[in-house]
Amino acid sequence: MPPDRCPACGTPVQRRATVCPACGEHLPRPSGGEAPTPAQELVAPAQELVAPAQELAAPAPELEMPVAPTRSPAPRRPGAPARMLLLGLGSAALGAAAGLFAAGHWPWALVLLAVALLLLVAFGEAQARAREPHPPEDDTAPDVGAPGAPE
Repeated sequence: MPPDRCPACGTPVQRRATVCPACGEHLPRPSGGEAPTPAQELVAPAQELVAPAQELAAPAPELEMPVAPTRSPAPRRPGAPARMLLLGLGSAALGAAAGLFAAGHWPWALVLLAVALLLLVAFGEAQARAREPHPPEDDTAPDVGAPGAPE
């Protein structure tokens, strides 16, 4: 029977083990009349493969790679965008102007109608600007008028 400890490193091993799980050293085979069982014949080669596989599975040393600086996107503000506020106020003013016309207060209705149209036109402009593609900023291009800038 193999020893209860590995002769090479002294790690405790199971009685039927043929390879030390810590160092991979082959343990002495059973001597005398004991023949290994078929299960032991299959386990022994598998255990011989475990030790090298554990060495290969060791984590690789971390390599420090230079990281290119990136530009973070502009922080998003919570809440509705200003253009939605323009749309809401313009719609409310338009509804109030219609109510004032129906009530017979047409001078105030005309003033409120003008305010509503102004707010809705401002919303349309803000919406058009939001859809425009923004060219990416190029930090490598020289400033116009800077020394060494192309004319």
